[in-house]
Amino acid sequence: MIPVAIVLGFHTLLTKLITVYSSPMIVSAVRVTIGSVFFILLGKGLSIGVKQFINGLFNW
Repeated sequence: MIPVAIVLGFHTLLTKLITVYSSPMIVSAVRVTIGSVFFILLGKGLSIGVKQFINGLFNW
């Protein structure tokens, strides 16, 4: 729990500092890109069947 609190604390501080100099849309796009790359690398080697994919779409 402590690492999560530390990351969220730094994230909030950095977001407030960055939004002064750039658009909130750009900050959001960068966050989504970094998160996507992280989860793509984390999920390398996992296989998803059609049934799991459709279930994931319905539970979105």
